[in-house]
Amino acid sequence: MQKLFETNVFGLLRVTRAVVPHMRAQGSGAVVNVSSLAGKVSSPFGGLYAATKHAVEALSDALYFELHPFGVRVGIVEPGGFDTRFGDNRMMERTFNSASPYAELERRFGERQSRLPGSGERGDARDVARVIVEAATAEQLRRRYLVGKDAELIGGLHKQMPDEDFERAMRTALDFWE
Repeated sequence: MQKLFETNVFGLLRVTRAVVPHMRAQGSGAVVNVSSLAGKVSSPFGGLYAATKHAVEALSDALYFELHPFGVRVGIVEPGGFDTRFGDNRMMERTFNSASPYAELERRFGERQSRLPGSGERGDARDVARVIVEAATAEQLRRRYLVGKDAELIGGLHKQMPDEDFERAMRTALDFWE
């Protein structure tokens, strides 16, 4: 947990603290933080990672308001799943031993993730890089950029639906607890 927060939250804060004084002094600049679909929609067994990305969302939202008077724009890129080696770098596996009361639930969730909208269409990671560059150089930086079919579909649904309806839709799609 500490390593996840160190990388995803405290690392982001250190970089921000290093560059923002210069941007503020020049009266312009763009901060583009990379969050995740998980920063908006937590999934079972992904709570720690999602917590770090929720923190990125909250910090970015605060920075948006704090830096605007100084001419510094802030945006957030929220990728979904992409074809990368991200899983190879995972700091901890979320696998339970067979004696765990969560083992069977985790197995069923893993099998049913493919039922989620857009989950079978992993995009090219270069698309995320292009969006980051686009955001950083945009004259009118948007607050958020959902990237990837899964992020656009799930993130879009989450934004439009009341929490109870969204939860019901996700439980129906996943149907992993019986």
